[in-house]
Amino acid sequence: MPPVSAILLGVLPLVVFGAAAWILKETPIRSHRAAHFSPKKPYPILLFAALIALSVALGLTHRSRADSLALALICSSLVGSLYIQHKLLAIFAHISRFYLDPREWKPADPPGPCWRYQMQHAFIRDPEYLDQLMLEMFLTHRTRADFLAALRSRSFPSGYEHLLSKRFWGNILFPSIETLATRIVPNELLENHGKYSPERTADQIYDELRGLALTDSARFLDRWQYYWCLRNLNIVDGLIGMVFSRWVQAGTIAFGAGLLALGCWVEPLKHHQPTLTLSAIAMGSLLWLLVACGSASLLIVGAFRGTGTFTISDPCQGEYFDPLWNRVIQVGIVAFAVSFVIYGLASPFMFEAKTLRSFGVDAHFVIYALVSLLFCGTIFVAHFVGIHRLMAKSRTNAMERSEEDIAAADATIRKSKVEHYLELRQLRSWPIRSAVVIQLLAGIVLPVAVQAILLYTGLKSK
Repeated sequence: MPPVSAILLGVLPLVVFGAAAWILKETPIRSHRAAHFSPKKPYPILLFAALIALSVALGLTHRSRADSLALALICSSLVGSLYIQHKLLAIFAHISRFYLDPREWKPADPPGPCWRYQMQHAFIRDPEYLDQLMLEMFLTHRTRADFLAALRSRSFPSGYEHLLSKRFWGNILFPSIETLATRIVPNELLENHGKYSPERTADQIYDELRGLALTDSARFLDRWQYYWCLRNLNIVDGLIGMVFSRWVQAGTIAFGAGLLALGCWVEPLKHHQPTLTLSAIAMGSLLWLLVACGSASLLIVGAFRGTGTFTISDPCQGEYFDPLWNRVIQVGIVAFAVSFVIYGLASPFMFEAKTLRSFGVDAHFVIYALVSLLFCGTIFVAHFVGIHRLMAKSRTNAMERSEEDIAAADATIRKSKVEHYLELRQLRSWPIRSAVVIQLLAGIVLPVAVQAILLYTGLKSK
């Protein structure tokens, strides 16, 4: 058979099937509410397309194995980072739509089905310093004007003097209690005009919170957490926009290319390595891939740490744990799989390009492979442990609140309250079940096994 015929026989069915699948793809009609939460962050299509086109042009003029590998790494890194970005934005949109819709909790009404975030029961019984300070100030000052005047003059209740300069939220990056009280609360919590806004004036918010402080401190703290959550969602939305902005993406790629230039200044490239321009683009693309994978994991897990927690529906939606955690754990698995397959498996061959001629790995190759595995493994472990902590505090909070509901319930509904408590007690606090195990095997164990086989084969061939 002529080669042209063989090529057509292989390509034509693929093109026809792909075109048919695209034509028959469903495009459901969206609602106004769904459109409000749809991701609006731009994808760097033009930037990445230009880099890929330049790399392909260079690859066609230098047809060595090292250049072909560098070209493959560039394309896979940029496309992989786009997939990670899409995954993060889609899951964040899903969470904000079905769990954190600000319009689902109107004043004087109980939360609707699409607002499922509240203060942890442990912090209602024993509020943090800032929450207790604000509760006392709401009780003390009748109007928002009086409240703001007290903040400007630093007229805080007695007993807090030695706490105002403390940073109790981890490290120096987090503001002190005084900064939170005097800047964040009046300017970002009471005055919230961001994407995630309660659509209420600062005076309305203050009057509502003061009324709750006077009548029911537990309800005050739950509503207080609602306004803090909206403020934090605006922060996270801004961070996602900043991390995945075109300037950060281009700057990261340029920084990676600069690292290669620094290395070449110390030790010039050898003849069997990729050309300088391809190596620079590949280095920058790999670095951006790692930033995208690491940021996706940190943002989706770190956004919901603190005194708040997701509520668990009654009745429970999942037999093992809430379906929300399935989506969040997928981010970690995808981030590990994409970064490890591209960075962990392939990049050592580019760093030690001589292995492409005769596969015999040396100590440098093994070090590159182990370091890449360590980085990717750290992403997954941090993600996995972070999800466990979120799940555990959600389950603990639900059980503690359920205990109170049982104690306060009359005989007619006590049985249903007890049944819900038993459901909660059976939920897992680790995101492991058969479907997750399969995802782990496909996304983590299999790539690691492939790397182990490659290392073993290469060392044995020495």
